[in-house]
Amino acid sequence: MLQLRLYLMSRSHVIRKGFSFVEILMVVSIISSLSSIVGSSIQKQKVQAIAQATASTLTTASTEAFIYFEDHNSYENICNNESMIRILGNLNTRSPNNVSCRVGNELDGKDWGIASRNNDTYFTVGPHGSGKFDSQDNTTYGEKTSWENALLACENEGKKLPTPSQLLAVASIESTNSNKLFTGQIYWSSFDSANTGNGLGVVMNRGQGGISEAPKSQPRAVRCFK
Repeated sequence: MLQLRLYLMSRSHVIRKGFSFVEILMVVSIISSLSSIVGSSIQKQKVQAIAQATASTLTTASTEAFIYFEDHNSYENICNNESMIRILGNLNTRSPNNVSCRVGNELDGKDWGIASRNNDTYFTVGPHGSGKFDSQDNTTYGEKTSWENALLACENEGKKLPTPSQLLAVASIESTNSNKLFTGQIYWSSFDSANTGNGLGVVMNRGQGGISEAPKSQPRAVRCFK
């Protein structure tokens, strides 16, 4: 009896060595899950940091454009201005080959625009401020609508209709990307015709990469920014 008791006591103090296969699988699974969560969090923070930096740079571009217009009474050649070239270079480091600055020559130097694409998001700046384009066309009044409704659709959501040059900058980037984020062919801009009263508004033809005028009653695609 004494020997049995001693044997049981000795067994209770034996330390098990190693882990079972199931335990190892559980540890690997936990580590994998944690790595996925951490990796996703880091990627999200990186995207947010890029977005904040891009927004800040576009605000600087807006200030530079204001000063340029005060000095020249025109935005002509602003994209070739030394200060703007540095800004575009800064944007290009975060979005290689996805940055464009345009001035609509048809508008007598009264308009300019920059677009910068980061993954599936377009950032933009122009005479009316900077912001981020909606991810989809506005369909408040249908897939296509009139110029007046296009303005209202954006304004009612606290957003803006882009200028022709902002849309031209987008078209320039879209032409080199197989994954198109602007699916419409012709988009309304916030500009109406220089000949006041003729009932025409300015549109951007994404396929042709140019701007023209069209009757304001004609249905065209709408994309807002804020």
